[in-house]
Amino acid sequence: MNESYRLGEQSIIAHLQRLANGASTTELDVAALPPELCAIGEQLQKTFAILQQERELLERGAYIDSLTNLGNRGGLDRHVDQLWRKGTPFTCAYIDIDRLKHCNDKFGHTEGNRYILSICRALTETMEPDELLFRIGGDEFVLISPTTDEAELEQRLERTRANLIEQHRTARRP
Repeated sequence: MNESYRLGEQSIIAHLQRLANGASTTELDVAALPPELCAIGEQLQKTFAILQQERELLERGAYIDSLTNLGNRGGLDRHVDQLWRKGTPFTCAYIDIDRLKHCNDKFGHTEGNRYILSICRALTETMEPDELLFRIGGDEFVLISPTTDEAELEQRLERTRANLIEQHRTARRP
C-alpha cells in the first residue's frame, strides 16, 4: 500500500470521525485524495448532503406545525427554555379557538383548517415584531411576548377577538 493511499484513508477516517462527533460543516477535500479513493470521497460527500437535508426536515418537524408554519409544542418548549436560561422576562397568552370541533363536524376538516389559518393570520397581523405564536394543539395557541405589560397584550388580543367575531358574522362562509 503506497503512502498516498494510506494518507487518503486517514483523511476519510478523520472526516468520518468529525461527522460522528457532530461536526456539521466539515468538508472532505476529495481532490486531495488519491485517484483510487476519489469515488469513495465523492460518495461520502453526497451521502452527507442527503443526511443533512433529512436532519433539517426532522428538526423542522420537531419544532414547526405543518399546517400553520408556526412553532409547535416542541418549538414552544425550546423557546421558553432559552428565555428562562437567559433570564429574559416575557408574558404568555393562551389562546383557544372557539367551536373548532363544531366547524370540523358540520363543514369538514378542510373548512376547519381554513378557520385555523384565518385565526392565525389575524393573530400574526396584530403581533409585535418580537412576539412569537405557537400552535400547541388542534385549536390551542400560545403567544410569547417580551412585554411585561399583561394588560396591553390582553387588550390587543381582545380587539383581535372582537374583529374576528365581526368578520365571521358578516362572512358568507361558515
